[in-house]
Amino acid sequence: MMSIAAANPRRQSNEFTNHLGAKFVTQVKTGGQAPGSYRKDELLCYCDGMGVDGHGIGHEEFRIGVWSNPHLGFEEICTKLNIGQRCTACLLNIENAFYEAFRTRPEGYTGEAPALDRTRPARKRPFSTPKQSLFGLIDKVMPERPRTRLHLVPVVAAENMRTVLTLSNRYPHSIGAKSAPYRYRAEVHNESGAIVQVEELVLQAGERADVEVTTKIEAQRGDAEITTGSCWVFQYALGKGTLGSTRPHFKLVGRNGVSAVHAQVTNTPSRTQVLSRANTDERHFIHVTNPYQQPLDAVVTVAPLSDPETTKTIDVPLTPTGSALVELPNLGSRDHPSTELYLAGLSSSRRRRGHIMIADHKMTMMSADHF
Repeated sequence: MMSIAAANPRRQSNEFTNHLGAKFVTQVKTGGQAPGSYRKDELLCYCDGMGVDGHGIGHEEFRIGVWSNPHLGFEEICTKLNIGQRCTACLLNIENAFYEAFRTRPEGYTGEAPALDRTRPARKRPFSTPKQSLFGLIDKVMPERPRTRLHLVPVVAAENMRTVLTLSNRYPHSIGAKSAPYRYRAEVHNESGAIVQVEELVLQAGERADVEVTTKIEAQRGDAEITTGSCWVFQYALGKGTLGSTRPHFKLVGRNGVSAVHAQVTNTPSRTQVLSRANTDERHFIHVTNPYQQPLDAVVTVAPLSDPETTKTIDVPLTPTGSALVELPNLGSRDHPSTELYLAGLSSSRRRRGHIMIADHKMTMMSADHF
């Protein structure tokens, strides 16, 4: 649809493109090729990893990593193998692969066992660090408490665009655990941070629901082309069970296309991304939400790669729990709009929630990614 060109001269292999157009690279698996080279659909993580080209990691590499480190937990193995550390979109698949590998680890695995040797599963891993030992002791003596999770998603409303929140409580059976029932509360904040819509529902294991979150935002749009806000999703466990694979998603539903992205809480204060426009009519935006009850000052920057000194700066003052949708200016002239590579940036003094969004001229389709 539209393109974000990721400038990386080190990547010279076959390229493929994600839903936002960001270019990634993977080697194609061929007969007789050494383990570690995988087709794109066989990679667990595309952003990070320790694969053969220093980028990404495949299922077999990950399984060997888990088998070779039976004392490491899920988060620790992700850190050790440097996967799932950036956009986190792969964490659900990695978690699934982790438990599958842990259950099928051959007894006394030394790194030389056949790949398909599925003998008795490994015994439960002992706590191997003081931190794990302390957590284990706390788990034994403290009563169980449901954990509350918060997710932040952007809300965009236009004549041909709306935002839909998707809630799912379908935990993969291959992990071997059962999801807890959940109560969800979705609070829609307008651009100024005021709550304008509240939706509450309960999902049992295996259930899912779509929630329209632009009803009140759209009502406030008036004569404006676009209006925006945010949706705060609170997730409360109502019983025992898992919670790792029940992350909400939001969908930007346009007249001519739909883009779906998983929810997160906050991002690091500063981030930059190399972008380009597929055509002169393409529109680029940065959406930012203030997750605090105090004001937050953010700054958006735009600079051509050919002349980074000519940076354009846009101040974005955010009210408590407020949001902003900033359209990035085209660096060319009115008569000669530019499609050259440029660097977009978003920074603030504290963590914030950010997204890059790319739309066609009439806002009939829009893509989004974490920023």
